[in-house]
Amino acid sequence: MKKYVSIFLFTFIVLLSFLLHHKYINHEISGLHDWRQTQTGWNIRNFTRYDFNILNPRVASFNGGKDNIYRYEFPVYQWVIGGIQKIIGEDVSVIRYSTFLLGLCSLLGFYYLLKNLGFKSYVSLFGVWAFNFSPVFYYYTINPLPDNLALCAGIWFLSFFVKNLNRYSIKNTILGALFLSLSIASKLPFILFGGVLFFYLIIQTFYKKPSNYKQVAQQLSIYITFLLPTLLWYIWVMPTWENGVTSGIFGNKITWKTALIILDYHLYIMFPKILMNIACLPFLFFGLWNILKVETLKNIKFKALFFSFALVLLYFLFELNMIGIVHDYYMFPFLPFLFLLITFGFNELIKQNDSLISKIMIGVLIILMPGLTAYQNKNSWDPYSYKEIYERQNEFKNAVPSNEQCIILNDVSGYIFPYLIDKRGHIFKDDYLPKEWVKDIISRYKVKYIYSNSRKVEKEISEFIRDTVYSYGNINVFRLEVQPNQ
Repeated sequence: MKKYVSIFLFTFIVLLSFLLHHKYINHEISGLHDWRQTQTGWNIRNFTRYDFNILNPRVASFNGGKDNIYRYEFPVYQWVIGGIQKIIGEDVSVIRYSTFLLGLCSLLGFYYLLKNLGFKSYVSLFGVWAFNFSPVFYYYTINPLPDNLALCAGIWFLSFFVKNLNRYSIKNTILGALFLSLSIASKLPFILFGGVLFFYLIIQTFYKKPSNYKQVAQQLSIYITFLLPTLLWYIWVMPTWENGVTSGIFGNKITWKTALIILDYHLYIMFPKILMNIACLPFLFFGLWNILKVETLKNIKFKALFFSFALVLLYFLFELNMIGIVHDYYMFPFLPFLFLLITFGFNELIKQNDSLISKIMIGVLIILMPGLTAYQNKNSWDPYSYKEIYERQNEFKNAVPSNEQCIILNDVSGYIFPYLIDKRGHIFKDDYLPKEWVKDIISRYKVKYIYSNSRKVEKEISEFIRDTVYSYGNINVFRLEVQPNQ
């Protein structure tokens, strides 16, 4: 009977989440972090249309005569959705539904993680409920980011790892290794989840009986086998990265004042309002108070999880300059640990306070969670750039033949503008495009069109503009041509 009640309640959580997200399922990519979302969207689009080789994730830019391959994380997420679109058709709803299903897998994995840690079903369902209404998880659970797959696989790794601590089996070890490798492949920072494994193997090797050595060697060989391809991928692609992720605070130094501003933001906004939920804070504080009890920390499961959480904290400090006050999805590795603590706090609160008033207060907080999260995210999908395109997207797309490469400006991201107009080509920013470059692009790459929101550049290259194809708002589409005497 309890099993069916759990299934019913989990299904209710899923249906409620679907109903709250439903109006955005057919919504074009827009809103918070549309930069990273459209980059992911370009990977998916290119896998669907042009090149299904998983080793060749492509974007929109052919600047400088280079190909448009851009290797970052191993693009399993993008490749799978690209394959789905090859079968059932290309549409933003396919991306959103696929990502939503991935989010449900994350919730299911979190449920089993809590169960494997020894929590009762109703406590585990509370943890799933709270996790589902984390504002950051709620927002991205229908938005295209590889971080969604990394989080999902990371949670399942933790679940199988803890299950293995309860009762060792080669099957659990293989599944744990598979999910850890997939998580890291999808997003490198999730390598920190492997801290639980590192801690456990160290304890087993140096502080247990020699009879454990065979089991340790077996686990180590399985994990190395599964992790090696992922590590080889990063060894291959990381030298080509041109950002500050790998160098962290050492490569892009910030002042102490800036660091304190960022930390202040995370303390008062990011952690309580974006990663968690204001209604979760009482459970968090109660969990913190009780987790400090010595008997709790004696459990090797909690010790291993605490060690991994400490590594995530170090990652946060290392990447502080890159995370800033903007990149909330960089904080995904915190989510399982925060909501483990919140669930632990709920469990202790229930055990230690059996009064009617306490139960009513807990019930009110639980009911508030979805409302607070939905309200906080009510404008998160609103477009804040290139609004003209959202108003006339089909007209902008159809102004130029579908496979024509174009000049596109201005777009500092290199992804958003071309994604919305569904065009690849040569992308520029900052109102800067010398006419010599335009002539070269037209002559060498046979580019015939330009999408522009720069009056400055249009004036400078006017000699190459043949006519206006389409114009709306601040964006013009011109046909380009180089005359024989130019």
